[in-house]
Amino acid sequence: METLNPERSAAHHPLFQVAFSWQQGAADGLELPGVEAAPEPVVTGTAKFDLLLQAGEPARRGGQGLTGLVEYATDLFDRDTAEEFAERFVRLVGELVTDPPARIDGVDALLPAERERLLRDVNDTAVPAPDVTVPELFARRVAATPDAVAVVSGAETLTYRDLDARADRLARRLVRHGVRPESPVAVAVPRSPAYVVAVLAVLKAGGVYVPLAHDHPAERLEFLLRDARPALLVTASEVVAGLPAGGCPRLLVDEPGGDLVDEPGGDAEEATGPAPAAARPDQLAYVIYTSGSTGLPKGTGVSHRAVVGLAADRSWSGGAHDRVLLHSAPTFDISGYELWVPLLNGGRIVVAPPGALDVDALAAVVAEQRVTALCMSAGLFAVLADARPESFAGVREALTGGELVPADAVARVLRACPGTTVVNAYGPTEATVFATTHRIADAAAVGAEVPVGRPMDNTRVYVLDDRLRPVPRGVEGELYLAGPGLARGYAHRPELTAERFVACPFGGPGERMYRTGDVVVWTKDGDLVFKARADDQVKIRGHRVEPAEVEAALATHPGVARAAVVARESPGGTGGHQLVAYVVPVAAAGGSAAAGGGGARDAGEASRVGEASRAGDVSSAGEVPSAGEVPPAGEAPAREAPPAGEILSADVSGSLRAHLARRLPPYLVPSVFVGLDDLPLTRNGKVDRRALPDPRGPAARTGTAGAAPRTPTERAVAAIWAELLDRDGIGVHEKFFEAGGTSLSLLALSGRLTELGGHKLPLSALFEHTTVEAMAGLVDDATAADTTDEMGFEL
Repeated sequence: METLNPERSAAHHPLFQVAFSWQQGAADGLELPGVEAAPEPVVTGTAKFDLLLQAGEPARRGGQGLTGLVEYATDLFDRDTAEEFAERFVRLVGELVTDPPARIDGVDALLPAERERLLRDVNDTAVPAPDVTVPELFARRVAATPDAVAVVSGAETLTYRDLDARADRLARRLVRHGVRPESPVAVAVPRSPAYVVAVLAVLKAGGVYVPLAHDHPAERLEFLLRDARPALLVTASEVVAGLPAGGCPRLLVDEPGGDLVDEPGGDAEEATGPAPAAARPDQLAYVIYTSGSTGLPKGTGVSHRAVVGLAADRSWSGGAHDRVLLHSAPTFDISGYELWVPLLNGGRIVVAPPGALDVDALAAVVAEQRVTALCMSAGLFAVLADARPESFAGVREALTGGELVPADAVARVLRACPGTTVVNAYGPTEATVFATTHRIADAAAVGAEVPVGRPMDNTRVYVLDDRLRPVPRGVEGELYLAGPGLARGYAHRPELTAERFVACPFGGPGERMYRTGDVVVWTKDGDLVFKARADDQVKIRGHRVEPAEVEAALATHPGVARAAVVARESPGGTGGHQLVAYVVPVAAAGGSAAAGGGGARDAGEASRVGEASRAGDVSSAGEVPSAGEVPPAGEAPAREAPPAGEILSADVSGSLRAHLARRLPPYLVPSVFVGLDDLPLTRNGKVDRRALPDPRGPAARTGTAGAAPRTPTERAVAAIWAELLDRDGIGVHEKFFEAGGTSLSLLALSGRLTELGGHKLPLSALFEHTTVEAMAGLVDDATAADTTDEMGFEL
């Protein structure tokens, strides 16, 4: 005990919690003259360990047969679970006795009744689904309620008739520009009714819409356009100037001839005739790009059949989804729910205002438009639940997911809004937005963790071991999904498609299942609970993030030799996670970068990272050396490499952050950069991510912390920062995001500063005024609320 020094707890034995005891030849009686004696178990009502399994051979039976008992802690296990342990052990021993050469891991411990329940009963989800395309199902809604409101944005409304006509006009124009069945069409239109028109028109023309975020870095957009190979780029005049130039033709939705402006002199028949429609349900409807484990984004292709199946699911019946809020980024697959569930069921899309949305703006649109259903990432849900739980009043169903949903946030919302049901909606992009759901309507029913629930219509779920065998209840396994909602695969990536979409051994000939990489368990109640990832993938604000993509982008910086990226819990209790990058500078690695560019700017950046990452005088990185000031190749560094886990100076972190911001969307840019001598490795030579140290550099180590708060307002703002960022010693010149802040913590900060100053501070103002000093000025200046600047940022 002294040598191991394990973590002590009064709740369990410090060395082990599960024991197996074998008693060979144990006496099963005592022979006395004239007396019959037999052993009787002594029940003390206590358990020495969490679980004890005892087995033995009674001596009197001549070694024939076994006896056993299971002793368990009732705080952790119930009797049914203990009996299942015993039954599985008996089955395991029986199988091994029948076939002694068998490997233990080759024996299936699943009981026959369990197998039937896990493979058949939980997957009894088959229901009839419309065998139509998205435009065909939409046409039915137009015919049924042509004058019902389909889209509302502020004072602007579109009826189903209006939306149909505008989409038809744009669809005909797309066809004239060469769009054919399954032609990819990139769509970079800001959140607005015009965006709804554009994606519907692409489908009516037979094309495949590829949503792009117009405010993402040009390098990323250039790659997506090269990879998607679109026949056309549909965009709007307000954002077209910021899009990368290329060989892809462009069409503006708000130019003459677009959907918003009638084409002068256009053919009357073309203006009113039917638009081309998708040919078949198995045709692709959209391709959406997510982070890729190879270092490059990958596009997931989803069919009309899958979209129609999502919209037709019985989960949306009952009127709760009559008015659905559209607020997610178009590149976030949740937007598929926000578009097609209301539109294909005769409901209404409520378009959130453009630009950055703070807590108050979200709450206002929900109340003003009487939103009945919405979906948001678990992190954003937690922020809203903390700041304005009453804002869910009137919302009949609040869907959340994308990462672990905080149980306390769910309980807080349900206590504030008894008429609201919170739905933990789980599903990867490859399964068309959602695959399982778990509904909670009563705060008293919220447990320590929120399950991801049970499969939706026509969806099958399998929790399997590494031999693709079902695992028993309570045993961790990898989740596989099957059914018509699966994506076709990854665009132009047949090898990756074959790796993730594998043959389903439990379905019909040729049927596939998708390997999610999520580790889950079945609960006693028949729900799935997420436990971990089987790989390095993480979720940031609901977005899938492959660390390899961020690492690859970091490796292109000339001052970076090696890098590793992990997700850690966001500080300050704002929920969710933030990315932390661990960087080995070229100086620490002997002057050899993993990859790099050329030119004076790159050389200056290399010197900047190398100089500033040396321990001690980190503030020396305040100036960026020019190309001529870069030390000659091979020159020994003047100072030692940084100690393990030191946060890089704000100047160096800013250089790395700017480098990534030119290549990656905001949610892929780490919040913290840590300098290391080298990356820890496992015995197999891979990066040991568990051994990467927690960031432990206080603000005093950065070059910008310096000046302490001077005025009462600065001290109050710094105290709020310290609480949200879990930091001490905040300097007045630090920048919020460089100090470890995220967009979710900025939302929480916005609310706290509004309370401090007594007047509303727009989120856009906080994006512009990023230091303690500047934010304190906003708090003291009541006119700051007048700013109307809009800045896009993904939540």
